[in-house]
Amino acid sequence: MIRSLKSRLLLWLILPLLMVSAFALYDTKNYARITAHSIFDRTLAGSTIAIAERVGVTEDGSLDVDIPYIALDMLTSSAHDRIFYRINFDDNEFLTGYKELVASGEIVNKISYSQNQDILFYNGIFRGEAIRLALYKGVAIGAERRHNFEILLAETTKARDSLTQDILNSATWRLALILATALVFVWVGIVLALKPLTHLQQAIARRTPNDLHPITHKVPLEVESLISTINSFMTRLGNSLSALRNFTGNAEHQIKTPLSIAKANIYLAQQTEEDVEQRRLLNISNNAITQCERILSQLILLSRVENEASSKSKLQFNLVEQVKQNIVREYPIAAQFNIDIGIKNNLNIDEINITGNATLFDEMLHNIISNIFMHADRCTVVTVYLNEDRFYYYLHIEDNGIGIMPENYDKVISRFGQTDASKNKGSGLGLSIVSEIMNLYDGGVKLSPATHKAQKANGQNIGLSVELKFKK
Repeated sequence: MIRSLKSRLLLWLILPLLMVSAFALYDTKNYARITAHSIFDRTLAGSTIAIAERVGVTEDGSLDVDIPYIALDMLTSSAHDRIFYRINFDDNEFLTGYKELVASGEIVNKISYSQNQDILFYNGIFRGEAIRLALYKGVAIGAERRHNFEILLAETTKARDSLTQDILNSATWRLALILATALVFVWVGIVLALKPLTHLQQAIARRTPNDLHPITHKVPLEVESLISTINSFMTRLGNSLSALRNFTGNAEHQIKTPLSIAKANIYLAQQTEEDVEQRRLLNISNNAITQCERILSQLILLSRVENEASSKSKLQFNLVEQVKQNIVREYPIAAQFNIDIGIKNNLNIDEINITGNATLFDEMLHNIISNIFMHADRCTVVTVYLNEDRFYYYLHIEDNGIGIMPENYDKVISRFGQTDASKNKGSGLGLSIVSEIMNLYDGGVKLSPATHKAQKANGQNIGLSVELKFKK
């Protein structure tokens, strides 16, 4: 298989040219043969007529012919063709010439001599040589008698073949010169046409490994779609690398502290012999590792969100069904915290199709509910409401815990943003992940005090409502 684009283009241009040239040579050969026969047939016809004009009837009524030298001299050629003739009269009676010469086969040409007389031409073999034979039939009228006669005049075809070959050779050399010139121009054209690709290759080769900005070089129209695809791939690759760098940096920053705590307490537990102290230290280590595990899980989820952002899914899921399934999965954990969790569908419909990744939606809803379980002190009820307006569907996840002060809403939605009260309980990634996932759905997230009548505890319970809106 030819891998070079230049060679492929040259091959696909050469093959049609060669096919056309072969057909042109074949057509030229036929034309040269027809031309040679046409020229020599007229000469052969002229010699035949010259002989016919010398046929006469004698005084005694017999047929006589005086073959003129000029008639045969007309057929003399540099190819040393041989001349044969035969003259018959009346009922095919032999008069003179070569008795074994006959006209047979198909008529290959015809030249009109007069209104009612034609000279017919045949191809044949005589004495082992190819011949062209002319047949003329006439009438000789004497004083007392008339005779019908026919003249068969043949010549070998060496001169005809020589002329045909000369014409073909001349055409072949001209065609070869034209073909060679065309190939040179074709090759130059291919090189010039592909030169922008060479410049593009050199420009890309000069790039550093971290240079993933779009290719803006001018390229042929046929290559623009390829460059567009490459640019799209480079954008996705850049997003993936950026997500990887963010993940690495965040992981290093967030995991180092809990791991250090766990390592230090495990070391202290190994140094003490008191069982109570060992359990206390190991419990601190276990909590630190649990926090580290949670942080790592959320960082992985954040990385998945960033990758999903570079290639939005066109899949759909049923919002109502997904919410119901998630609430059912949260029942066991809610029971551990003595929290009543449920759903209230104010739309009274069972199917709302949302374009996006259903798995990320599950992770997002689990994140929100897990944050409520972790941070919502004195919370006893969590309710998920389904609402809508003209342009959006809404999910409101509300609890009746102590909530978050409104001035801290923007802070807790940002990455690693935490209030002073929650710094020892989470990673500060939960709601920021929710915000980024909602961006994938062309929606948004909003925090506000709970709209239901939250049970007050020490006058501080304002509850929290997390609003998720999905574009219709």
